Amino acid sequence: MEANLNEKRYIFFNYKELICCFLIAAYSSNFMNIGHYIPILFLPFILYYVFKNRFSSVFYITSFVLMSFSIIYTTLLFFYNFSTLSALLARLIFPISLYILGDMLVKNDYQYKKTLRYLFLIIVSSTMYGFLSLIKTITVYGNMKSAIASEGRVVMNLWGG
Repeated sequence: MEANLNEKRYIFFNYKELICCFLIAAYSSNFMNIGHYIPILFLPFILYYVFKNRFSSVFYITSFVLMSFSIIYTTLLFFYNFSTLSALLARLIFPISLYILGDMLVKNDYQYKKTLRYLFLIIVSSTMYGFLSLIKTITVYGNMKSAIASEGRVVMNLWGG
């Protein structure tokens, strides 16, 4: 009976979680330079989740602090002309939406299995993006000293652009 249960656990596969993992990895690695727009795909699900569920006071306080910081930060960027309008909108909306997405993804994860899986995914995809970008820079310039001499302290974007 135990072997039968282990086989069922091993075969079971959640396609929603796989799609979500792919989108999170694409966001973390700025896939094809459109990774920063991926949280927009999550907005309908986040809005549905917010209107459907009840939250604790800690969640509301954290959300308020996060939104306050996002508003102040975006306002300062706007008045000092440090960013484009689309980047300002992203910096205003994405922190709270990604916070709610994180709450939605790991809800009822008392053994932290899903949390650790998502955390590991973000770490690995971000690290691979940085490492492969560094390899691309070394491939183009020959070594990092040449890259620093010609461009300054930069690493080329893996996806170009």
